[in-house]
Amino acid sequence: MADVSDQAETSAPARPADVRPASPDGTASTLAQGVVMMLRALGVKETFGVSGGGIVYMWDALSASGVPTYHCRHETGALFAACEASIAADRPVAVFVTTGPGLTNSLTGLMAARYEGAKVLLISGYTDPAYVGRFPIQETSPLSLPPQTLHTPNQTVQGVTILDSPQSLAGVWEACAAGFARSTGYVHHLALTVPAQRGHLPVPLSAPPRATAADTPALDQALLSRLAAGRCALWVGWGARRAAAAVAELSERLDAPVMSTPRGKGIFPEAGPRYLGVTGLGGDPEVADALRRHDPDFVIALGSRLGDGASCYDEAYLARAQLIQVDLAPDDLPHVYPADRLIRVEADVAAFAYALVEAAPAMCAPPTNTHHTGGPAPRHTPSAPPPRTERLVHPRRLLHEIQSRFVDRGDLVMGDNGNAFAWGNRYLRFSRPGQWRVSNLYLGSMGHFACGAVGAALATGRRAVALVGDGAMLMQNEVSTAVQYNASVVWIVLNDASYGMCRQGTKALSLPYADSSLPMTDFAQYAEALGARGIRVTAPEALHDALREAATVQGPCVVDVLIDPEALAPTQRRFAGLKHVPSAGLGH
Repeated sequence: MADVSDQAETSAPARPADVRPASPDGTASTLAQGVVMMLRALGVKETFGVSGGGIVYMWDALSASGVPTYHCRHETGALFAACEASIAADRPVAVFVTTGPGLTNSLTGLMAARYEGAKVLLISGYTDPAYVGRFPIQETSPLSLPPQTLHTPNQTVQGVTILDSPQSLAGVWEACAAGFARSTGYVHHLALTVPAQRGHLPVPLSAPPRATAADTPALDQALLSRLAAGRCALWVGWGARRAAAAVAELSERLDAPVMSTPRGKGIFPEAGPRYLGVTGLGGDPEVADALRRHDPDFVIALGSRLGDGASCYDEAYLARAQLIQVDLAPDDLPHVYPADRLIRVEADVAAFAYALVEAAPAMCAPPTNTHHTGGPAPRHTPSAPPPRTERLVHPRRLLHEIQSRFVDRGDLVMGDNGNAFAWGNRYLRFSRPGQWRVSNLYLGSMGHFACGAVGAALATGRRAVALVGDGAMLMQNEVSTAVQYNASVVWIVLNDASYGMCRQGTKALSLPYADSSLPMTDFAQYAEALGARGIRVTAPEALHDALREAATVQGPCVVDVLIDPEALAPTQRRFAGLKHVPSAGLGH
């Protein structure tokens, strides 16, 4: 383990005399111990990371602290795990990485945490100023890395602190306390030199004043009255995950049908009589027709940016309605739909929903308008699995088994990017917020949940089921980490020996030379080699028993399912969009 910042240390150091566990009264003598004290006070109950010389004293202090410290296999995987741990447990999580590639490897996962609304403190190594420009190992400084990428507040991290001495830790604590109080998430990067990590704190640490959420502007009562008097439909996104009760009450009071984005699945029960279906990539094709029959005056989008993955930019989701977009940060929302059809409202989703409930008159019967011709919204039901005539497993049959074996029993289920996401989005049905997780496709990293499921399982103690493609599983996973800490994770691999979405996409676009094939991989053997349980499914008749066995495994399990490569995933609208991308406007 090479030390990258303090060149006087040339080998992996033993615990030096001046690095001691925190004293019994909870005080800290070194900066590293002070950071641990701060993490505990902030509510951090697990840390993820990868070791290295540039972070060695911090790593040691974390390991001695009693806070669970999970040593991962790759920094990207550690950040994905931390992101999902934070979201699943609804609390801040810390990550430790070393200098150089330790920090650069974390970039994708860090951006995912930011876009997903996680609460993450990244603690990294930093080169001591005395060695900057002298070619130290894995130099991390403005000379070696673009400072605007990871060392200044930007679209990746909201807060940054670089400490080469212990004096300023109190400011970090205050910034993180305020940031983690936000419901929208917060990512802070704390960079520490090795001398700072082992340096003595000059004064005892004390907690900053308790942070409170910022007030939002008062709601427009005239707008609320207009909405209450009209016919509304609700479009529920990830930002409404803490407002499930408010959304349900609003739908009932307004007799408003509900559609959800892929990340909003389950916030409103998908088996409910007012549920229309899911929109966007892999969405239900009947949603737009049902909405057109309802013929709303307003479509109220609750907590969604309505980007490509959520909407496919399809104006059919609005019918003739005006769009009301409700979010805590409306200025950050893109102009996905024409501005003349859009009203933006800065508000907490639950507060807005309850205010609209209060504005709406109590109704004993659904409202009636002369333009409404479609009757009540149809009850949304999942499709039946295909008949058992296929030689390989059809993904719809696999999803049918996952529904009964894992979803209906309350396990966390996560769809990785690619066809796995689309199949799960279309055919799984959820009735509880937070049980289904897919990533924000603005970034759309493959392997996110092949790693993130481990963090969710460790932070909650629940089983996490990762639905992944073989390409994603080869790209990034943390099976070995799950084995080390006995995390209850089931990976279900849709194995078609290819990057399936890319293969189907290039075929749809008539691009015969783009090769997306992969060597056939036996993921069951791979799992066994890493110490996990491995199960391989090569025929449809073996699927039921395989998933039943996977649900009984205590610890990590990989189920390798050979799926029919000719079964078309529900992504054809995406390919059509690529084929006919307009130069301006929406138009598709």
